[in-house]
Parts: sequence; structure tokens; C-alpha cells
Amino acid sequence: MSHTPSLSPRPLSFILLTLLLAVNLTCIAVVKTAVKKDSNSETRVARTYLGTDYPRTWDIGALAPVLAVSEPDTFHYPIHGPDADAQWAAAMPGQGFVYLGEQHRQFSFSMFHQLRCVDILRNELARVTENDGDATPPTELSGHCLNYLRQMVLCRSDLALISVLGKPEPELYPDTLQCADWRQVYAAVERNQEEHRLWMSVQLILEVFLMTLVCLP
Repeated sequence: MSHTPSLSPRPLSFILLTLLLAVNLTCIAVVKTAVKKDSNSETRVARTYLGTDYPRTWDIGALAPVLAVSEPDTFHYPIHGPDADAQWAAAMPGQGFVYLGEQHRQFSFSMFHQLRCVDILRNELARVTENDGDATPPTELSGHCLNYLRQMVLCRSDLALISVLGKPEPELYPDTLQCADWRQVYAAVERNQEEHRLWMSVQLILEVFLMTLVCLP
């Protein structure tokens, strides 16, 4: 009578480990390829991203100039309303974080910090208007944000001229603005966060691989 040989638990475990390792190495190769394609300076300048060893700015290459028309009365990004929270959250994808260096250290950067502060102040205004002039004192965080935005305005010292018309109460009429292309920033953030998600998957696979290796009979 014929007998079909079966694999013992040990060879099966070895096969499983081999497959996990193959997936792990493939994911690492994909991450490294993606990083090499990125114009980020971390591929050009050796940085450990440990302690204070990181650049002052996140270098994603020169941002192209774009013209933008000032829209003070836009219906987007309202102070309050059913879509307000979602619209402001969308302005800071992934909570505004990027991940740099071999260990994917978490950073924010000034553009998203400013947007977050505007959103925090918006929430303070929404609280007052929605609660009929709520007299609760503003939070310490809102005070931080107000001062941070003041410092950023001074830091940029934008000298774009704005026409002033009308008497006795003059009004400002912003014209077309020349800006840095923020779409490049969002594209770089999207790539970085996608690479981080893939990197996190690799770490999980590696952790499972090591745990399985330890548990082998």
C-alpha cells in the first residue's frame, strides 16, 4: 500500500520563514528604489536624523513659481459647518507628518505647522460663535499658535504690494500673488507617507519573521 510522505513541522516552518524573508527583502528593495527616485536631499547628503543631525529644511527640490488670485471670500475652509473639519483636515494629510532617515524619524514642517495653527484658531472661533459668545478663556495652545503665526509673518516679510482704495475707510484689494507651487509639496508628502506605510509593513514582516524564528522547535 502506497504512502504519501508528509512534511514534518520543521521543514514547513523553514518554508514559511523563507517565504517571509523573500517578501521582506522584496519590500526593502521597493522602498530603496522609491527613495532613490525621490529628489529629497536625504539621498544626496549623509544624515543620521538622530538627535540634532538633520537639515534645517526638508529639501524636495526648488519649488516652481505659480500665480494665484487671492480669494478672501471663498466658500471653502469655513470657520464652522458640516464640512469644516474635513476640509481643514484635508489640508494636512497624514496629520502633516513626514518621515526621514533610515529609521523614518517623524517630522512636521513649517507650512503644515502654520496650517495646523490656523485650524486651531478656527476651532476657537467656532467654539465662541456656536456657543453664543462662550466666555471660556482661550487655550494655551491657541496663544502659542497666535504667536507662532506672528513670527512666521515676520520671518517671511512678504513685500508684495496690496492696493488700498476708498475714503474715509480704506479697503485692501489683494491682487494676483506669486507663490511657491504648494502642489509640489503635497506630492512630495504623499510619496513620503506612502513610503513610510510600506516601510512600516516591512518592519511588521521582519518582526513576525524574527518571532517565528525564535519559536522554531
